[in-house]
Amino acid sequence: MKLLFSLILFGLLNTVLCAKQQKMNVLFIAVDDLNDWVACLGNKQAITPNIDRLAAKGMLFTNASCAASVCNPSRAAVMSGLRPSTSGVYENATPLQTQIPASHLTLPKYFKKNGYITHGSGKIYHDQIGGHPHDDFDHYHFWNEHYRKWGWELGYSRYPDPEPQERPHAKITRLTKRNFDFAPIEGTESMMPDFLSTNYGVDFLNKNHHAPFFLAIGIFRPHLPWFAPQKYFDLYPIDNIQLPPTNPDDLNDLSAIALKRTNDKASKHNKVIALNEWKKAVQAYLACISFADAQIGRLLNALENSPYKDNTIIVLWSDHGYHLGEKDHWHKRTLWERSVRVPYIVVAPGTSKPGTKTDAPVDLMSVYPSLLELAGLP
Repeated sequence: MKLLFSLILFGLLNTVLCAKQQKMNVLFIAVDDLNDWVACLGNKQAITPNIDRLAAKGMLFTNASCAASVCNPSRAAVMSGLRPSTSGVYENATPLQTQIPASHLTLPKYFKKNGYITHGSGKIYHDQIGGHPHDDFDHYHFWNEHYRKWGWELGYSRYPDPEPQERPHAKITRLTKRNFDFAPIEGTESMMPDFLSTNYGVDFLNKNHHAPFFLAIGIFRPHLPWFAPQKYFDLYPIDNIQLPPTNPDDLNDLSAIALKRTNDKASKHNKVIALNEWKKAVQAYLACISFADAQIGRLLNALENSPYKDNTIIVLWSDHGYHLGEKDHWHKRTLWERSVRVPYIVVAPGTSKPGTKTDAPVDLMSVYPSLLELAGLP
């Protein structure tokens, strides 16, 4: 009888331990300024084997939109579950935590409150001073610790980021803004912030953790400036670059204020053409997409070789789309589809079926509630 009781007790304890161990982890991957130039979304030019591999593992949303077509409002919306019209975060210079009550839990705080360890690296929130809430994560990694001392401003495109020897490199940069620049880098790939942020994610996945985790990794590229190692530029020979389709009469129906917004100081599409920079810019954007894709591949490899591969939800999203000459516009901040359409992929073991996709319209406001539901949180 004692033996039978002991076996039953052992079985119950083992069941409880297994249930605890099977609590779903989250790998949360944000990519900056990535539009729908991804092979699995139909782009015939982009080389994105790892994003495609991720899409093949779960659900691909082919008609996904951001909540706002600029970095901070979009990221604030995803991380808080509140639209800009509710939070009041409409521009890059407005930190989320100044707009919402302390009682409102951001996505990492919600997981933290429910027994998760929360770690992160790279660009998750926007990178202005005050942009990262300090208590969202148990630990946040910086590739350069000076940024933590400087008010948690991430400081991309500054020393010690590898850059071309000459800046500005592109001709258009002198007529627009410092970041509208593109060229292969002089330094090594292993010194790039995205590589170092990914290193942190890989190292984290290689360790044993005492609790379920929420791991957020933000990939900065293909955000400007479009600097990447030469090998990624070599994937896209300049003579083979296909320019995005444009319509010469596309802007004829715009009002004066909309036309002014389209031809803002950062665009100058006519100058891009006159300086023969269009193909070079598209090549550089594509090179940075493939560089970002390589970092995503490193994360997926680490996860697949870890004990967590079968109980980790993966979500990949981009904060907004991007113009590369369509509508005579460059960058973002429009309400056209090019500026709002984003890649959005969810892999949920036991829930999503590999290789499924949907054309149903969805926006990134679904990220917060969906992750809670998939993780079994209230």
